[in-house]
Amino acid sequence: MFWETDVYNDMVDVVKQNINEEIIYQQYSDERTREVVNYGELVATLFQPIDYDIKIDSTILLKSAHSLDKISSYGINPDCSYKKSYQYDSDGNVEMIKYSSVAVGDE
Repeated sequence: MFWETDVYNDMVDVVKQNINEEIIYQQYSDERTREVVNYGELVATLFQPIDYDIKIDSTILLKSAHSLDKISSYGINPDCSYKKSYQYDSDGNVEMIKYSSVAVGDE
């Protein structure tokens, strides 16, 4: 219970600071149909528990090791958008979500 409270408080602190700096992270409402996401949408995705391992360029985020305090170490470039794709296992199940950076305007 204490861990969840700490994570919630950390998230609230980040949101308060970014609102003061007029930076808002919002996840696209229908991400399953979205191929390119911007920096804020990608960060918003990471503010919740992830269902799959994620690869952002060359950095692999294991769903079992992901936490809010690690987001800043993932090397997400705020000047890029990210093309979203999926890696499937031999049965056709999603096993990883991949985000590849593209220069803003090239998406």
